[in-house]
Amino acid sequence: MHARADDIVAKATELQGTRYKHVGRTLNGLDCAGLLVYVAKDLGISDFDSIAYSRRPNVKEFTAAMVSAGCRRLRHSEREHGDILRFSIEGWPVHVGIYEVDQKGQEWVTHAYLPHKQVTRERLRPELEKAISTVWRFPE
Repeated sequence: MHARADDIVAKATELQGTRYKHVGRTLNGLDCAGLLVYVAKDLGISDFDSIAYSRRPNVKEFTAAMVSAGCRRLRHSEREHGDILRFSIEGWPVHVGIYEVDQKGQEWVTHAYLPHKQVTRERLRPELEKAISTVWRFPE
């Protein structure tokens, strides 16, 4: 497990219930990218941010932003507690959440997802697992 993993997961979990807001970056509202930005800034991991994206951000822009933020792309088999999962969900080519493995080995994702209208923590169900397109790690 990487050094800040528990802190990343704890901060993301703490934000559960925060309402969804497109390009949101505060406790008044977060979108999926805003969740990552808020966690990284709050923990002093990175101060990178970009709000130059539409409601349907594209993969190329997302990848460039992750690299600019100092994140590292991993193979799916390398994912660990505290990593970032990018999903390609029907209608949402770029959606992200923070991956968690609890003490029982159960897998979770915390994400701000418009259909949920808030930051939620949910089991990494098979349909979400299949939608994982890339795995990223915050800068260490």
